[in-house]
Amino acid sequence: WGDWLASRLLRLSDLPEREHLVHPPASIIRRQRTFGYTEEELRLLLVPMARDGAEPIAAMGTDTPIAVLSARPRLLFDYFVQQFAQVTNPPLDALREELVTSLTTSIGPQANLLGQSADHARQIILDFPVLDNGALARIQNLADDPETERTVTIRALYPVDSHARGLADRLEAMCR
Repeated sequence: WGDWLASRLLRLSDLPEREHLVHPPASIIRRQRTFGYTEEELRLLLVPMARDGAEPIAAMGTDTPIAVLSARPRLLFDYFVQQFAQVTNPPLDALREELVTSLTTSIGPQANLLGQSADHARQIILDFPVLDNGALARIQNLADDPETERTVTIRALYPVDSHARGLADRLEAMCR
């Protein structure tokens, strides 16, 4: 296993920096609307985090459904936020119990779990499960190296004015 991991495992942080999409500052309002940011979220959540470098403090209760059950569009981050304090006894120690508190994850093909082969180690290790544009550019450019995995970019955008038909057409094209 050690030899397989040494020869096949890739850490995202070890991949070369790649040129990635940089949005012009003038497009910030359009992008905020696209991703569903509200004035309240910007003022009460993002500004304090940027200014103080800490998570914002808010009321414990909320009368809105969790993101996955909401009928309204929600931000990607709403699906990952922990909105309660979970107590463990004894308390978890992130420094000494890194295995159970780590956000590290891997992506890549899944080999047959019952077989033993180097294909099990064909994974890319991510230190954090959400990719930014820089990390995505590194993964997209793996195709430049014949020794690594092949990557394909699947476009999921469709014209907004085409409504449900546009979405259906795009999903069909993605499946091909």
